[in-house]
Amino acid sequence: MDPAGGALPFAWTVDGTVVRLRSIGPDDGPRLAEGLARLSPETRFARFHYPKGAFSAGELRRLTWSDGVLQFALVADLPQAPGAPLVAVARWVRDAPDADTAEVAYVTGDGWQRRGLGRALVRQLAAQARRAGVARFRAEVIVGNIAAVKLLECVGTAEQETDLGSGVAELVYRLDPAGG
Repeated sequence: MDPAGGALPFAWTVDGTVVRLRSIGPDDGPRLAEGLARLSPETRFARFHYPKGAFSAGELRRLTWSDGVLQFALVADLPQAPGAPLVAVARWVRDAPDADTAEVAYVTGDGWQRRGLGRALVRQLAAQARRAGVARFRAEVIVGNIAAVKLLECVGTAEQETDLGSGVAELVYRLDPAGG
């Protein structure tokens, strides 16, 4: 069964390059590790809030598992490039199958930022989350990360902001019922 509800994969062009959005799979581990290695230190810090070096084998297993109930992840890849490298990833994870709030995280590769890819990925992620019964996304973001906030704003309405200290805030957004 496709955890995305049959809506994926789909492809379109960004500046003439074919980009495919699809559900993550267990065989994406090496591409996920390579994608992390290609991120700039600034992008790594914005995503992980510390200078993340590499994924462990256990992290790769966890990050490439998706059931559409407890967690779901989408990737954007370049299907016509050798090895179909990943250029963006977005995921949500919730604590229980009936929880209406899920933690969301996303990262877009440096060369793909500010081109609409992150917005497309997060919109598809939110649509799948709504189908799974998720009503809110919760995200930890570095204070001042306007790009991360704009991606949340494209799918929902701010409900809560909590200062977690060390320059990080937890944001809660109610997902727009009809999509963003």
